[in-house]
Amino acid sequence: LHALMAVAPIPVRPDRLLAACPPGEEHDLALLMLSFILRWHGWDVVYLGANVPLDQLDATLKSTGARLVLSVAQTLPGAAALCELSAFLDTQSIPLAYSGGIFNQIPDLIRRIHAHFLGRDLAAVSTVVDNLLTNPLPLPLIEAPSESYRIALESFKTKEGLIISSVDRALQNSQTDPRHLQEANYHLSRAISSALLLGEISLLDHSISWLDGLLSNYAYPKLQAREYYSVYLQTVQQHLGSEAGPLLGWFQKTTQKQG
Repeated sequence: LHALMAVAPIPVRPDRLLAACPPGEEHDLALLMLSFILRWHGWDVVYLGANVPLDQLDATLKSTGARLVLSVAQTLPGAAALCELSAFLDTQSIPLAYSGGIFNQIPDLIRRIHAHFLGRDLAAVSTVVDNLLTNPLPLPLIEAPSESYRIALESFKTKEGLIISSVDRALQNSQTDPRHLQEANYHLSRAISSALLLGEISLLDHSISWLDGLLSNYAYPKLQAREYYSVYLQTVQQHLGSEAGPLLGWFQKTTQKQG
């Protein structure tokens, strides 16, 4: 794809587009395909690739004069990062258009991203981009997170290190491999932050099925997985208290399912 993009015809359209995955999103194949299609439809696309820091994006926007930023998210944390990318681009008065596999898996996520959804048909994306630039539309209304979610997110971010340390100590005498525990903590913490930022705790159900598969691949017996979630719940209660908000109900439900 990179080679085909390099030999694409000279752009014939006047507007320049910038293609960048949001911070933390490492899966850039969909963005590369999107850029490839647009290049061959005559668009001038500046391709930045995966995990683009906002400060780098800021400098590139100023030097390129792009009229539209294109992005993708394949994971729940990637979708949460799109929210942050959208908020940043709002300050620059530059619209964001996005797509990605996570929106096929969880269609309701579209209602939580303050940007233009490109749709699920790659063949139609050039037409969609043309319409966005020719007939600019206001950004769609979104379902903003409630105050309880905002409080829970701030509290979780502040005390995330304490929570993970407490989980590690509580499980240090179990049969859990420390390396596996570290990876499970990393993925669960990212998923929690993402669900709280997006304002819907049930989004964790999607990530937890992936994490269950990870634990299973690490040969975790079901009882051990239940212990892990139970310890995490107790630790969240200990460090966040009443600020845990929607997290407590979700962990209680998940721990019961593991039983």
